[in-house]
Amino acid sequence: MFEALHQSGPLSRIDIAKRVGLSPQTVSGITRELLDQQFIIETGRSQGQRGQPQTYLGANPVAGFSIGIHLDRNRVVMVVCNLLVEVIWPEKPGQTICASRNRL
Repeated sequence: MFEALHQSGPLSRIDIAKRVGLSPQTVSGITRELLDQQFIIETGRSQGQRGQPQTYLGANPVAGFSIGIHLDRNRVVMVVCNLLVEVIWPEKPGQTICASRNRL
């Protein structure tokens, strides 16, 4: 379910149920738990439709981070990504944390 939100962007609970093949009740229970743990967030509501507006859910980009480190003979390159795999550091492409061996 989290993968569906990550790949498709914000989805309603009904859309999630259709994509992953689970009942709406099951999706509701799982999304409630993911919301409580802040892995997903409410991103908006539908407008202008009949009945109760749908709430759209999306992955919370700050719910987790990953760090990639490339060690080379003469330099170290590091990248930090958020949960949506968006690079959040370095801010400038090609920026390194150590330019040469002498700094290590």
